[in-house]
Amino acid sequence: MTGPPRRWPAVRGRRHHRGGHPPRGALARLGAPTPGPDHRRVKTNFARFGYALIPLDVAGHLAHNLFHLLAEGKSVYYTTAALFGSTATGDPALVSAPTIQLLQFALLALGMAGSVYTARRIAHRRYQTATRRRATLTPYVAIIALLGAVNVWLFLLPMAHRM
Repeated sequence: MTGPPRRWPAVRGRRHHRGGHPPRGALARLGAPTPGPDHRRVKTNFARFGYALIPLDVAGHLAHNLFHLLAEGKSVYYTTAALFGSTATGDPALVSAPTIQLLQFALLALGMAGSVYTARRIAHRRYQTATRRRATLTPYVAIIALLGAVNVWLFLLPMAHRM
């Protein structure tokens, strides 16, 4: 058999999606409540504006790794010293926890600003009228703000060291 089967088996009383396109997700259904060509535009916009989430995602990863770098940075020194027989120990942090958290929030703010800027550039390049730009851009800015708030909340949670 070279391709997928023509019919998918039933699972718990439901049939798997058949066809060349994946089923619409909850966000796509909210964005396009009417059937027809509207769902294609929503899919295209989600793909197009997906690039706008990259700066926020990179900022979140950098902020997380910044914690490891600054909170566990001296561990490299202590581990290397132990390799040569030293028993030197101490606090592995390079800077204090509030300083790390401030730097993390600054990185997240930069990431959110970069994401909003990218979404704005995509909307301005794609749509000519200000009304259409605003109508298209508003949901994506809301998603960026929501994801930024989730990132802030996650960085407010205490993180346990694995040392």
